[in-house]
Amino acid sequence: MEKKFEKEMELRDEVGCSSSHEVTHEDRQAAAEELGLAREVNSMRESAMRGELKALREETAGLKKALSDAHSEIDRWMTADRNSDGIMES
Repeated sequence: MEKKFEKEMELRDEVGCSSSHEVTHEDRQAAAEELGLAREVNSMRESAMRGELKALREETAGLKKALSDAHSEIDRWMTADRNSDGIMES
């Protein structure tokens, strides 16, 4: 978005304003402020996404641990079941 805006501004400078009025200092200042706001919004979005990614990674780690614990418990049950079957047959 920012690059597109910057390219449009450069093009307007090179070709001249295609509308009926020239680009004024106020126009440039307003455009610069708009660009600054767009960068700020992008920065906030990026920060929020990083926070969300961190939370998802932590949740994934917790789920992996729970799955590993469940797998270990199933292995213990199966081992105990096999051992009890063997003892009963003897």
